[in-house]
Amino acid sequence: MRDYIVGCLICKVHTTKNELRGDIIMKHRIAVIDTGIDLSNMQIKKSMQSVQGVRFRRMKDSSLDITTTTEDQNCIIDDIGHGTAICGIILGHNPEVELYTVKMFDKDNLFSDENMLTTVLEYIYYNVDCDIVNLSLGLCLLDDYNKLYTICERFTRDNRIIISAFDNNGSISYPAEFDNVIGVTSEEICYRNDEYYCVDSSVVDICAKGRIQRVLGLDNNYTLGSGNSFACAHFTGILASQDIIFSHLTRNEIIERIRIYSTGNITLPVPTKQVKCLNNPVSMYKRAVIFPFNKEMHSIVRFSDMLAFELVDVYETKYSGLISAHTDTLLKEKCSKNFAIRNINDIDWNSFDTFILGHIDEYTSVLGQTGFKEELVKEIIQQEKYLYTFDDVSDCCPLSVVDSKRIYHPAINIDDVPIAPFGKLYRHNKPVLGVFGTSSQLGKFTLQLRIRAEFLRRGYKIMQIGTEPSALLFDMDVVFPVGYNSSVSIHGYDTISYLNAKMHVLSENADLIIVGSQSGVIPPDDGNLMNYNFVQLELLYATQPDAIVLCINASDDLLMVKKSKQFIESASNAKVIALCLFPLYYPNSEKGFMHLSPAPIVVYNAIYELYMNEFNIPTYHLGNPLHIEQLCNDIVYTFSEPE
Repeated sequence: MRDYIVGCLICKVHTTKNELRGDIIMKHRIAVIDTGIDLSNMQIKKSMQSVQGVRFRRMKDSSLDITTTTEDQNCIIDDIGHGTAICGIILGHNPEVELYTVKMFDKDNLFSDENMLTTVLEYIYYNVDCDIVNLSLGLCLLDDYNKLYTICERFTRDNRIIISAFDNNGSISYPAEFDNVIGVTSEEICYRNDEYYCVDSSVVDICAKGRIQRVLGLDNNYTLGSGNSFACAHFTGILASQDIIFSHLTRNEIIERIRIYSTGNITLPVPTKQVKCLNNPVSMYKRAVIFPFNKEMHSIVRFSDMLAFELVDVYETKYSGLISAHTDTLLKEKCSKNFAIRNINDIDWNSFDTFILGHIDEYTSVLGQTGFKEELVKEIIQQEKYLYTFDDVSDCCPLSVVDSKRIYHPAINIDDVPIAPFGKLYRHNKPVLGVFGTSSQLGKFTLQLRIRAEFLRRGYKIMQIGTEPSALLFDMDVVFPVGYNSSVSIHGYDTISYLNAKMHVLSENADLIIVGSQSGVIPPDDGNLMNYNFVQLELLYATQPDAIVLCINASDDLLMVKKSKQFIESASNAKVIALCLFPLYYPNSEKGFMHLSPAPIVVYNAIYELYMNEFNIPTYHLGNPLHIEQLCNDIVYTFSEPE
């Protein structure tokens, strides 16, 4: 379990003599933040001689009306029943406890936000004499994490404990996730009211009984209910019943006492590696060269001005037929820098500090150059250069070198996956833009880079997940290389856990999250396993884009585009807001026998009219800078619209 401060369970403690047992029991004061309490309930009356509390009500002008029971004894009356159930559970564990009722919800106000919750906690902190705060509620999204965390920390420093339930839908919520709050979830192994389990997790602390159970309802009735809020109340009641004063214990001793009295301990597996922000080696690169000049390297040359370092040379072998050719000519466009391709045998080792090695296994096999990769990697190591390699080269060099910071291969395996305790994931409050397509070779990565460049030019902060192995070279935050010769060996739930954690850690200061996919989302044919794009579906599930730009080809069948759009929108909460046309196409729609050719303007105009009539969304041309600028305007507008 993490090293949280649960505080002294007894800050201002009252004691009373237990006539039956003859010993001293603790009489805590607990602030219960909920829907109020049913003052007419006979079970409540048996335990509570008098009731104190306060009601917070959101007014139409968004201000908060605060009324205490001193002003209006009926202000905390429960008209929903949830608060009464929570109070009944706590009193069932210790009828001697004193409850201070904080009514935050009623039938007309069923929702809260972080500002309201922070205000309520600040009021309790300064005005209510209590030892424990029970929060059978939580927020899944926070705009200002530090604001709510800070008030919780004040309680901790004053040896006052906050116990909070996790979201009933299973996601991570706040303040339960905070390390200064005890976060409680329900678990099926908890059958009895008086049992709880400690959890070895950095997120969840306690499991208690939240399964279906009979609880107090309104009008002296009982009702059946379940959920994390009831588990939270049970743990609060259990702590309030322990006959131990913790005021002179250290934090570790407090944690140990909680463990001692627990029913058991739940140990979650710990990954070998943890999700970190600083796993990008590119910051050490100053001057780099690339080899070979194949498809995956084209974007590095085309967008060399966006690299996190200077690109100084492009190399090839003499067998390629490309020596002395200029990259602008080969790419058929004017780039920020036009390189004359040089022979790898004449490499100038003193002109750079970083060697970027692309996919060459198939390349060297075709050329019949056995051992070429091994010799090249050994020479790079001997020359003491940084090596960023798209392929695994661990079989080409000693283990000590592979583990050094000089060699980086963007690979992801099970050891990189953080544990999602009880399946809990983070929800994201930053807009997520997805770039997906109907098939491969549609310029999806080019579009991602152009959107990135335009938003950075406008001053936006971007968090970006790239699925090309070169993503980190452009200073993107996460590389998830699931394209050609994929080095990602995780699938299913592990993919979702990995990307969810990465997005949470790295997007705190971002204005926009951009996610790019590979290939298409709809199988083009059901006759071969390789046509089923499960990776793209996992990426869609894991990142949950809010809006998507769908890349298409002029040769695409209208039905395929329509099915792709419908599939994406039905499999996620995303809306396809625009189409982006790849500037090259197969003139006769025979992809297996024709070369890609530039799409004439008349073809683009026809496609634009077709899809505008069909979907009523704009179609942009990937090769037109003005179109990219307008597309970014549309993206801003989409995320600026009121929901």
